[in-house]
Amino acid sequence: MIQMIDWFGDTGIPLIVVDTPGCDDIAMATVEEADSRNKLRELSTDMHDKLNRMGHIDLVLVVHNDIVSNRLNSATFTVLKMMIEKFSLAEQSIWNNLAVVYSKCNESESIWKKLLVLLLLVLLS
Repeated sequence: MIQMIDWFGDTGIPLIVVDTPGCDDIAMATVEEADSRNKLRELSTDMHDKLNRMGHIDLVLVVHNDIVSNRLNSATFTVLKMMIEKFSLAEQSIWNNLAVVYSKCNESESIWKKLLVLLLLVLLS
């Protein structure tokens, strides 16, 4: 899905959002199976085609749901590898425009806050 929105409601800053099916879909759970690999290839190609038609992107945002283990599932990892391959001829690496955010950082959970504090302590030491 491609949708034009305003950045925090500011009509002077348009934002184009390209949303794709998640890699956590049960149909793509095991990349070892040929059907799953084909689905992932289709997803990667679709994303590549949409981004190519746009001509320019500022950010690829990966929404990750597991801050505790912080491990990408094999399907997400495979799609990222495919995206790197598809954009290998670009002027700059896709990694320069990629960010990971976590979707399960709510007020009722405290483990992510503790992990964030530990990470900050490591980074500041």
